[in-house]
Amino acid sequence: MRRLSTLWNRGVACTLATSCLWLVSAYGQTRTAPRAAPDVRVLVGDVTDKRTTGQFFAECEVELKIIGDAVADSMGLRAVRVLSAVDDTGRDLIKEDEDSSSSGSMNEEAKSSLEKTIKLKNPARGAKFIESIKGEVELLQPTVANGGVVVEKNFMARANQPLSSPGLKKWKLQVTYFTKEGFEVKKKQYEQQKEAEKSDAGGQFGKALAEAFGSIFSGFADDNDENSLRFVIDDPDGRLAGLYFRDGKGRAIDSRSHSRSGTFHSYSLEGGIPPPDSQLIIYVATPESLKVVPFKVDRIPLP
Repeated sequence: MRRLSTLWNRGVACTLATSCLWLVSAYGQTRTAPRAAPDVRVLVGDVTDKRTTGQFFAECEVELKIIGDAVADSMGLRAVRVLSAVDDTGRDLIKEDEDSSSSGSMNEEAKSSLEKTIKLKNPARGAKFIESIKGEVELLQPTVANGGVVVEKNFMARANQPLSSPGLKKWKLQVTYFTKEGFEVKKKQYEQQKEAEKSDAGGQFGKALAEAFGSIFSGFADDNDENSLRFVIDDPDGRLAGLYFRDGKGRAIDSRSHSRSGTFHSYSLEGGIPPPDSQLIIYVATPESLKVVPFKVDRIPLP
């Protein structure tokens, strides 16, 4: 987090209008636009091949090392997608029962190299190499200019209602900060609507209300921490890259923990509930903030 704070303070000389913020860990708050087409290389690290005749634990893991200036300039990996993978016998190694993409990782220290492990099917028993792996790496490089950074000032004054920034609405991203009391009220309303659904008196109207609120509160887990910040986030297209917090003067507020259950998110911050003029920093994975890099690695020796 110190590195993230340093990056923020370094750019305070920029106008507040360009105050950038966080992805999954508040990197690059005052960043300039991403540099044009820097080199990115994908290399292979460790390979683990668990060949077995059984159904369980049979897989091949390949560590990928993503290296280059664009990695250092990014807030992290948004995703690694495997488009094709075959061994030297021609066997297709894509796991049909799993998504071929791997979720991303943060780059809090501006490293020029990040690692990600992908999972494939077992190669044939006689295979000596993975002949090739083709795929794409998604690097997240958000700025205010490319729509990847949304700053919500004084967000706590707008509790219990969706935040209305155009940058959120454009990507169908609904973020609602709830006070503990406000959340309990909404939760109680949802429970009452569930009861109405069960009764003949509620009819279809009660059922419709229950379904509407159920999509929000179905993932709710009781949180009795008086010092937690509670959010309900509706993100149908998976655009949210992360939330971060700063006080009214733009200084970082470190997060001690973040828990999630369905659409419900709870953040515990250093020092408890932040000042009323605190800022909420929302990172959004817009098309313009994503750098997609194709890759291919060949003739990977099997252990």
